[in-house]
Amino acid sequence: MTTLLWSILLLLAAAITVVAAELFIGHLTKSSSKKEIPSFLSFAIPVFLVALPELLIALIATWKDFSSMVPTYVTGANLINLLLIPGIMALTAGSFISQKEENLKQIPFLLGSVALFLVFSMNGQIELWEGLVLFLTFAAFGASRYKDFKLGIWERIERLFHSLTEGESHSPSNSASSLILWFLILLVGAFFTVKGVSTISEAQNWNPGYLASSVVALAVSVPEMVFAIRAAKKGNGDAAVNVLMASSVLNLTLVVATSAFVKPLNVLDDVVSISNTFLLLATLLFCFSLLLRKWSGSQGAVLVLIYFVFLVQFLNPLFS
Repeated sequence: MTTLLWSILLLLAAAITVVAAELFIGHLTKSSSKKEIPSFLSFAIPVFLVALPELLIALIATWKDFSSMVPTYVTGANLINLLLIPGIMALTAGSFISQKEENLKQIPFLLGSVALFLVFSMNGQIELWEGLVLFLTFAAFGASRYKDFKLGIWERIERLFHSLTEGESHSPSNSASSLILWFLILLVGAFFTVKGVSTISEAQNWNPGYLASSVVALAVSVPEMVFAIRAAKKGNGDAAVNVLMASSVLNLTLVVATSAFVKPLNVLDDVVSISNTFLLLATLLFCFSLLLRKWSGSQGAVLVLIYFVFLVQFLNPLFS
């Protein structure tokens, strides 16, 4: 009964986290567009906000001594970005094309961030100095992609916000009280997401990382999935690819690095042996498709299949 109740609360908390994050981002976007935010923050804010739910969940998990959740959560989220979402995009749209050279320029950062994460996690722990290297990688990524990355993030924020508020007859208030309210709701949602994962895992004698890499990663990735599918159907695959690549790099650099600043992150053996193998495969397949500039429907089916093979293999200890 306890597991069932907390399973419902976990899904509810994850949903609240996603909605509150997007509404908070929407309010802050409107405030920024009205010059209510200093211009020197116009780039830093959207960069941090695009990974806000992931970042808060990771920080709370680390603070609550569940640091092993962070690497599993990050790898699970990136496998969704690089396998599941492109696969669903290709299947639903029949195929989609990425033509912009700007996306090709992000390949070295995607490969570099994945390589660093794989190397740093091999010894079973990601420490402070390794977090610093990842944070510097994030800074270099943001600096090198300043213009295009900024535009891509704003496009994502605006589209997600409008899709969530579609049909409303009034514009939301952009007052400081509204921002504080949505941020507090976001914090509560993130806290109970971690609490739900830890409580269920303790009741079932599971490591919290297993639920984090599957249920939580899937729930928090819903906005990206909705955005990507809509973009592909409208023939704007470049926007979706830009978001997926940026999100993947941010997960492996900003989210992991900031959590490692709190305390060293423990890496499960299954992350090293299973998740990292699939992450490397997913990254290579994604970059190869990007170089070909096309994801076909058949490729999409293969990507979705690979993702579910990962889930079955990674979660097998929970049912064996």
